[in-house]
Amino acid sequence: NPKYTFDEFIVGESNAIAHSACHAMAHGDTSLGQCLYINAETGLGKSHLTHAVAHHLINYAPGIRLNYLTSRQLTAEMVFSIKTNNMEKFKEKYNSCDVLLMEDMQSLTGKAKTQEEVAVLLDVLLETGKTVIFTGSQTPKEISGLDPGVRSRISSGLVTTITSPNMATRIK
Repeated sequence: NPKYTFDEFIVGESNAIAHSACHAMAHGDTSLGQCLYINAETGLGKSHLTHAVAHHLINYAPGIRLNYLTSRQLTAEMVFSIKTNNMEKFKEKYNSCDVLLMEDMQSLTGKAKTQEEVAVLLDVLLETGKTVIFTGSQTPKEISGLDPGVRSRISSGLVTTITSPNMATRIK
C-alpha cells in the first residue's frame, strides 16, 4: 500500500517499540537482532509497519532482494512448487533474499510441511545475516500447533506487541 510509509505512521505509547524496531531494521541497524516479530490485533499497524520497511528499502536500497508475503501465500506457493516439481526454484527464491517480511504467522497452524520449510528457510537466512520480520495476531507462544523449532526461530529476536492506542494517539 503506497500510503503505508513511516511518514504516515502515527507513533504513540502503544506502538513505539514496534515502530522503532522496524525503523532501525529498515535502516540496517541490527543491534536489536536480525529477527522481529510484531503481534497485534487487526487494524493496529502491523501491516503499515511492514509496508513501511518495504517502501524504505525499495527506495533507498534498490538492489535489495526483498520478499513480502503472508504465510498463506507462502503455503500456496510451496504447494504449487511441489505439484510442478519446482521446489528447488522455490527454495532458491527465498534462500537468496536479503529481507523476508511475512505476515499472519498464525496461519501456519496445522501446516506441518510449510512449517518444516519455514524452519529450514529461517536457518539459512539467519545464519547468513539476513533480516526477517514477522507479524501475527498472536504471540509465537500463543500460536497453537506451531512447531517448537519454528516458534523458537521466529522468537529469536525482539518480540513486541502493539496494543490499542490511547486517546491522544487516536486523535493524532
